Amino acid sequence: MFCFFTLMKTILPDRKHPKKKRTKNIEYKGNDPYKVLDVPRRSSLKEIKLARKRILEQYHPDKQIGLSEELIAVAVERSKKANLAYLMLKKKHRSAA
Repeated sequence: MFCFFTLMKTILPDRKHPKKKRTKNIEYKGNDPYKVLDVPRRSSLKEIKLARKRILEQYHPDKQIGLSEELIAVAVERSKKANLAYLMLKKKHRSAA
């Protein structure tokens, strides 16, 4: 009996399953993620999420109207650091639970 999936497996053997979830290996190089988000070490994930949101709203490039290119670049870098710190702490909280 003809099987389409067997045929596809022989034609495309190296193709990954499309629903397989891939996780990034996130490494944080720099300051302590708690210091970047300005939260205590005992904070919950909800508090960490709110701190990230506050920083991203404050340093969003669209809110930096009238500033020089250097200051806008610093704001973008600060938001990237805050986002990366949040991802690190989220991963840590999820693995601890």
